[in-house]
Amino acid sequence: MSDKILNLIDEIDDKLNTKFNQIDKRFLDMEQKSASNIPLFKAVDDSIGEQFVKSASFKSFDNTRRSRLVTACKGVSTTTAGNSITQSSAVAPQFNAGVVAPVESELNVEKLIPHLPTTSDTVQFICGGALTNNAAVAPQNTKKGESTVAAPALKKCDILTFAHFTKITKQLADDASALAEYINHKMFYGLQSKIEQQIIVGNGTNELSGLLNTGNHTDKTAEIIAGLPTNNATLLDFLLIAVHKMKATGVNPECILLNPENFLQLSLLKDSDGKYLLGAPTVGAVATLWGIPVITSNSVTKDKYIIANFTLGATIYDRQEITLEMSDSDGDNFQYNLFTLRVERRLGLAVEHPEAIWGGDFVLEQN
Repeated sequence: MSDKILNLIDEIDDKLNTKFNQIDKRFLDMEQKSASNIPLFKAVDDSIGEQFVKSASFKSFDNTRRSRLVTACKGVSTTTAGNSITQSSAVAPQFNAGVVAPVESELNVEKLIPHLPTTSDTVQFICGGALTNNAAVAPQNTKKGESTVAAPALKKCDILTFAHFTKITKQLADDASALAEYINHKMFYGLQSKIEQQIIVGNGTNELSGLLNTGNHTDKTAEIIAGLPTNNATLLDFLLIAVHKMKATGVNPECILLNPENFLQLSLLKDSDGKYLLGAPTVGAVATLWGIPVITSNSVTKDKYIIANFTLGATIYDRQEITLEMSDSDGDNFQYNLFTLRVERRLGLAVEHPEAIWGGDFVLEQN
């Protein structure tokens, strides 16, 4: 073997040894960090309750007698980790049974809708019908295409305040981890559930004007039913035709909203061999239909449906983000060792393009 080849092998061997030494050092550093309880990865974002009990305002409560936290609310979700208690450095760890959470359904409709900030109490917006998209290549010195909305109208949405408060004991306030769970499961969830309900079915009178309110959606139910197969039609046929017809208008649906009872109807459908169409029992029903996510919400009226492109169709205007406040200076709190805990938000809902939000009766025939 020539000296040139031997030198090349030695050079490669030296590089490999150097690389292995670097890897060994990295593993050693990781072990040392783990031993000293230094997290190696970024922790999951804190919940609303955890942010509150970890805030400087809460930790200085004994001096100020009042705590306040304002936290971002864009795309908020109330998914929680059951009854788990997260220990906080605000108090010494101790055994605690935690707060028993109420039966909760995931609230995830609001995060489907774009959010914009506002500093006003009322937002005016243009609402129209079918969109004509004339975006195209525009050669130099030629007139650009104009995109139009049929029958545009000036509308407004009022910014509404959603809030509630409750009394808690000093003992609960002193247990930071239990207080965080209480905020998440009782206060925050209660607030968000009312907001989601009104986003969908609010009547517009001292409420949000919801997606299923008159004028905020397009009802193509009769047209969809007319296109159903004459034999053995199912609600899956209904949704497929609705999706196809919406796409034909130039609007691509982003999601399907259904009541859980109606999704159960779909999940029970079987083929001629008795197999479930939407998935075996060991797997569960699929959460998409024809590539479109299916979102279930108890706030969607049973036997109603919504198929929507919320990016085009609606906007939530945030006037005041989620605000949590705690004080002992309310009524006779001080005498009874009680604290008042309050959570509130201010927001409005605007539906600018009802043609991008289809809704109506989820049935196979009309009365």
